[in-house]
Amino acid sequence: MNLYLLGFYFSLLICYGLIGLYSHFNIDVTKSDIPELHHLDTFKFRYLTFWNMLAQSTYAIFSIYAEIRPRFSKNTALSIFNFEKIKGFLYVGVVVPSAFFVFGTFWILWIVDRELVFPKAFDEFVPQWINHCLHTSIVILPVVEFFSKKVVPSWKWTFLGITAYFWIYQATVLYTYYESSVWLYKVFAVLPWPKKICYMLFNYSTSVVFMHIAWILHNNVNCRIYRKYYEMQPIHKDIVKKLT
Repeated sequence: MNLYLLGFYFSLLICYGLIGLYSHFNIDVTKSDIPELHHLDTFKFRYLTFWNMLAQSTYAIFSIYAEIRPRFSKNTALSIFNFEKIKGFLYVGVVVPSAFFVFGTFWILWIVDRELVFPKAFDEFVPQWINHCLHTSIVILPVVEFFSKKVVPSWKWTFLGITAYFWIYQATVLYTYYESSVWLYKVFAVLPWPKKICYMLFNYSTSVVFMHIAWILHNNVNCRIYRKYYEMQPIHKDIVKKLT
C-alpha cells in the first residue's frame, strides 16, 4: 500500500469537495444579471469541467479502493491484474485526454478571447483559486499517476473509451442547445454550423491524440519502470513479452 498515493488521492477528493461546498454556499448568482453566469449555475453538471472533475474523483476513489483492498481481503494475481487493468483503462482512456483537453482548450481560448470561456464579469463571483483548481491543477493527477502501477488495455479499448466519453459529452452540449437554445460555451454561439462541426471534430481528434500519447508513453516508459514487478507475476507475461 502506497501511503503517498493514498494521501494524494484523499487530498484531491478534499479539494473537489471544498470547491463544491464553496460554490453551493458562497456563489450567489441571483445577485448577477449576467446570462452566462446563470447558465453556469443552471447547467453546472453539463460542463466538461464538471465531467472532468467527476472522472478524476471516480478514478481517485477506485484507486483508493484498489490500494486498501489487499489489506482486508485475499487477492489472487488475477484480481490484482483486473484492478490494474480497469485503472489503466480509466487513466489512459478518460482521465488523461479529458484533463489535458480541458486544460489546453480553456487556456488557449482564454488567451485568444477569455469572453468565450470565462467572461471577466465572472471574476466578481468565482474566485481565481477555483478557476485554477478546475482548469490548471487538473493536470497534476495524470502526471503523478503516470508513475503508478497499472495495466493499460489494448489501443482499441482505450480508443473506444475516449470516443464514447467525448461524443456522449458532445451529445449533451447539442441536447442542451436543443432543449433551451443555450450554448454551454460561447465559442459555439459565434461559429456557423459548418465551423461548429469542424470544431467538434478537431476537439475529438485532439482528445484522441492525448490518449494515444498517454498509451505510447505508458507502454514504453511506465511498463519498463515496473518491469521487475511484472516479471514476478506470470499473469503479466504479455507485458514482459512486449518489453523484450
